[in-house]
Amino acid sequence: LDYYAKVHPGLAGVRATHALIQRDVQLEPDLVLIHALMNAYNYAGAPAQVLGIWDSLVVLCHNASGSTFMDDITVTIVCDTCGRAGLLDVMRRILDTVHEMNPALMTKNVYDAWVECLARCGQLVEAMHVVLNEMRRETHTMPDSKTVHTLLKFALNDHVHGPHVRHALQDAFPALC
Repeated sequence: LDYYAKVHPGLAGVRATHALIQRDVQLEPDLVLIHALMNAYNYAGAPAQVLGIWDSLVVLCHNASGSTFMDDITVTIVCDTCGRAGLLDVMRRILDTVHEMNPALMTKNVYDAWVECLARCGQLVEAMHVVLNEMRRETHTMPDSKTVHTLLKFALNDHVHGPHVRHALQDAFPALC
């Protein structure tokens, strides 16, 4: 499914595959299959379907009193989808939900995806704030070269805030820039 979505990102094919999955009563979808389906919809440019799956998972988690039906990869996929679709307000609400359900889902990978989502949506200064402050405080890990380079990539194309962000990152992480 993941390969198909990357090679042939047609929405009709993803929907047909999803329908087949839903019809098979013997199939108990696991997170790997759910992630592949979410990614397929993401690559096909169908954020509403990704968010529909997300909403279903949230309901399952609430009904089961836990977050056993999702992990940090699930949140990362939704971040990527919202960033590509420009759905920043939706992603903010999703992150509020994640913090309420299970703050442990906010891993470094999720923060990396959140930084990229913010940058894609034109919020470069806020993305910088996340890298310089929130990641260390919330995950107790330092941003690495992947994090810094993601933000620098977007800073190069932003002529208004880019220079400020580049200088701040160079001051904070001279070995990574």
